[in-house]
Amino acid sequence: MKQWVYRQDNSLKEQVKNTVIPEEAVGIWYLGQETFLLKKGEKYLLFDPYLTDYVDHFPEFEKGFWVRRYPSPVKPELLDFIDYVLCTHDHLDHMDPDTIKGISSQNAGTQFIVPYPVQNDFAKLLTNKNTYYGAKANKELRLDDITIIPAAAAHDTFHKDSEGNFRELSYIVKWGDFTIFHGGDMMVYPGLVDFLEKFDIDVAMLPINGGDWLRDEQGIVGNINFKEAADLGTRVDADIIIPMHFDLYDVNEENPAYLVDYLYHKYPGQKYHIFQPGERMVYYKEL
Repeated sequence: MKQWVYRQDNSLKEQVKNTVIPEEAVGIWYLGQETFLLKKGEKYLLFDPYLTDYVDHFPEFEKGFWVRRYPSPVKPELLDFIDYVLCTHDHLDHMDPDTIKGISSQNAGTQFIVPYPVQNDFAKLLTNKNTYYGAKANKELRLDDITIIPAAAAHDTFHKDSEGNFRELSYIVKWGDFTIFHGGDMMVYPGLVDFLEKFDIDVAMLPINGGDWLRDEQGIVGNINFKEAADLGTRVDADIIIPMHFDLYDVNEENPAYLVDYLYHKYPGQKYHIFQPGERMVYYKEL
C-alpha cells in the first residue's frame, strides 16, 4: 500500500510555479482546512491560509485537544510569489499569525484582503510593507484583473462592528471568465441563495463539517453540513462543488463520503471533487 508523505520542501512550490495553466483554465491546489491556492496566467491567489500548527499550541486551548492530522504541504515562507491573500475572518485556522508573517516577510508585493473590522489587528501581523484592504459586504474590490465581491457570513450568528460591518465574510472572486465562491465558515441565511444566484458560479468551495451539541459544549462553533453544502451548491447552479473544513482536526471533522452519497442520490450528475492535501486540479470552465 502506498504511504503518503507530506513534504515541506520546495516540491509543491516548484509544481505550482512550473504548472502551465491554459488561458481557458484555472489551477487549484488544496493545502488543507479551507486553504486553497489558485493560479491563472502568472498570478496567484490564496484563500484562508493556515500553513502551520499554530492552533495546536495556542496557549488558551487545552493541550492535546487540537492536533493536526497531517502537516501543511508547504511552509508559508516558500510562498514568496503570492499576489493576493484573502482571509474570511480572524479565527486562527483562517488568519494564522505565523502563516501571515511568513508570507509577508518574503514578499512586500503580496496584497491582503480581510474583513474591515479586523484590519487593524491584522496589520500588526505584517512584517513587511504590504498593502492590505478592509473588505465590506457587498462592496466590490478590483485588484488588477480580479474582482472580489464580499458577502456577509457567520458560523451561526452575525458579528458586526459599531458601524455595522461584518467580522466574517465569504468571497466571490471573478477572475477572467471564472467565478469562484469561497464560503469561509458559514451558515445559509435568508437572502444568501438569492444573492449567489445572481452570479454564474463555476466553483463553490463550501465547508461541510456541520455542528452539534457536543462541539457546542466544547466551544467549537459549527458550519453548514454536507447536506446543506450540496443543496446550496446545486441551488446556485455551481458547476463543481469542492468541500472543505472536514479533514484537518479529529475533533471537528466530517466524512466527505456522506457528501458524495447525498449528491449521488439527490443530485445525480452534479460535479464535485474531494481534494487530498497538496493535490492539484486544472479546472476548465464548463462550456
